[in-house]
Amino acid sequence: MKSRLMRGGVTALVCIFALGCSKDKPPAMVDSGTDTGDTDTGTDTGIETGWESVTILDVSAPDEYTVEINVHGAPPVEDAADVDSYEIGSDYGSLVVESASYDSDAKTVTLVTTKQKLGITYLLKITADEAPDNLEKTFPSADTAEFWVANFAGSGYGQYQITANRGYVGEQCVIYLEEGFYPSNVMESAIYFDTDVYPIETDLFIDAPDQDDNGKITMLGLDGQGYYGGYFAPTNAYSEDYAYSHWGIHSNEMEIIHINVAGGSFDHGGGIVAHEFQHLLYQERHGLNDSWIYHNEGLSESAVRAVNGDYPYAIGFYFSDSSGLIGSGSVSLVDWVYSQYENYVIAFLFWGYIAGHLDGVDTYSDIFHLETGDPDEVNTFLEAQMGLTFTEVQFNQMIATWVQDSTGVYGYEGFIALNGGTPPEVPSGVSSVDLEPFAGTYFSFSQDSVDYPGTQGADIVYAGIDSAGNVDLTAPFDKQDGTLLVLNSDFEHSSYPTQHSGPDISAGSKGVGYLAGPSSNPLMWTGVFDGVFPPTWYDPPPYNPENPEPFYRWKEAAEQRLVNIGE
Repeated sequence: MKSRLMRGGVTALVCIFALGCSKDKPPAMVDSGTDTGDTDTGTDTGIETGWESVTILDVSAPDEYTVEINVHGAPPVEDAADVDSYEIGSDYGSLVVESASYDSDAKTVTLVTTKQKLGITYLLKITADEAPDNLEKTFPSADTAEFWVANFAGSGYGQYQITANRGYVGEQCVIYLEEGFYPSNVMESAIYFDTDVYPIETDLFIDAPDQDDNGKITMLGLDGQGYYGGYFAPTNAYSEDYAYSHWGIHSNEMEIIHINVAGGSFDHGGGIVAHEFQHLLYQERHGLNDSWIYHNEGLSESAVRAVNGDYPYAIGFYFSDSSGLIGSGSVSLVDWVYSQYENYVIAFLFWGYIAGHLDGVDTYSDIFHLETGDPDEVNTFLEAQMGLTFTEVQFNQMIATWVQDSTGVYGYEGFIALNGGTPPEVPSGVSSVDLEPFAGTYFSFSQDSVDYPGTQGADIVYAGIDSAGNVDLTAPFDKQDGTLLVLNSDFEHSSYPTQHSGPDISAGSKGVGYLAGPSSNPLMWTGVFDGVFPPTWYDPPPYNPENPEPFYRWKEAAEQRLVNIGE
């Protein structure tokens, strides 16, 4: 067993699935290991006619440790049960045959091997004395495999094992599906990963690791119930010996992402895989560093934009603000709250604004390779690249979200299409909010200009934006028929003390975004959401066994959400 510590230095997602899945048809493209065609209809008289009489009808691997060979003819019984009569190789190494048995009635040889690598093709050769040189046949590895998965329904971070069927083998991936779940679009998802997700993200971020030496990423479709759309478990990047001895957690010892297929589809919408694969690459680059979640999760959302060319789901979610959290100023850019997709979309917009003003998608690579995403580190990066501080960039980004100029500092340079939506504002009647550092919002009221009230916190800054998109950064702030942007520019990022925002003027009617909010079903959305679940509410944090608190906070929120849905 190969022990591996990480080099260098881990929702989602466009769709979450309703429970339930068709179970009345076989898995897509799964080799059953049974030959229903050419069979030997003769009678075995027990006379050993030698290997020259033998034809290999079929070879299959029912599981990770077994190979079955169906033959026509009568091989020498003693040779057929001899491990030295067989050789199994591949482009990714060979298998050791540990035992062999021959059933002369069924004309089946059963080999027990060392663990097979998933998603590859092996070549079986009969190497017994007097066997013809061409007595060989290829077969795909492991029709079924066992995986350790997280038990989100249990206490703490539990695990259990599932058996999964091979669903599809792609160029860069292999898909396995939990027994009993046969989602649609498996082949399409594999092709999407091969042609879009894998090449774009590895070129942009970092080469994919390959600790299991099979040249493939495993994508496991399983019954996630209502807990998640997908997840990445960084402990799989370590050996079983290391993971269990250090943390009491099992490792699959492979590059793997988990996709919830309980709704009958594999990554409907194409965002879950792109999001979770970034976590896998982030783990390779940064290890178990999860100090600044807005960096990691914001990049996973940005990866969806990089792969698909746009991300209307995240944009639509921001402008609809159905929870009211964004408009109320309750969401800090860097003070992360799991099970709160508002944090994800704000981080996505922030990194997208920076990318639009630097080198586009390539800027995501520069952001990815920051060591931790600590605001101090990001501040240094922004000062070097843009000549502005972190808070100055965030301030400009929030102005740009309202003004939406096609070019210049008050726009996204076409990198993200906001489509004229009105950013969320404070509700009618609100005159001030308490803002954490890196949090801000917009006030609309009838007064054409406003000054600082004198009650605002020391780090609260304003910008007036009028109806024509003109920006006033000097008090008194002109905002005729527009809005007043307020931001807590305090750079304190350890305890996040709130400050009174002002302007102590009662806001008018809350601005309405261009997308509809939730329908009567609290799980369903209209417009761009196309009737699918908001994904990242279901996005578990990559579980860090050395800092499990973020996972437990997410789990508590997820369980409460499921209780609320049940009510």
